[in-house]
Amino acid sequence: MIRQSTGGRPTTLNKFTALMISRPVEPIVSVQTATYEAECVYSDGKFYAVNETVAEALGNVKTMELIVTVLPNGTVNLFPVTFLSGTWRETALEALEMALDQPLVIKSNTEAQEYQATPAKNLTLSDFKIPEDIDAFIQANISKVTLSDLDHPIVKKLLKAQGGK
Repeated sequence: MIRQSTGGRPTTLNKFTALMISRPVEPIVSVQTATYEAECVYSDGKFYAVNETVAEALGNVKTMELIVTVLPNGTVNLFPVTFLSGTWRETALEALEMALDQPLVIKSNTEAQEYQATPAKNLTLSDFKIPEDIDAFIQANISKVTLSDLDHPIVKKLLKAQGGK
């Protein structure tokens, strides 16, 4: 389940079965400064949000803070900031706020222990398909990045790794 978090008590949004979550390597824009929260699992280098049924079956889920970003093709991407701390967190949040005004490429610099944002070449905000109603946008695009249910291969793999079915 994904919940919008505006700094106070999270409000429940529509329930999704799952959502892929990552730090994108291509240009992004941030859609809003409000964050979302989701129960997530990690598999094969990717985070996935899960619904209550999958969360109960897996048991090892983490609640993550996510910021909505959009890729040039209109795909919704949720940027995880939960496990970041110190300059990693500060620079990620600064970059994501800057991405509200201009397309950016955000890269990690492990030596400096920070994220670095640079303007995306040859892209403007008008190159991104961003609707006014973000909740409707998430609903319309969620199927592109959704795990289906307990029979999904990733869920089965995680259950098997835990000694389940």
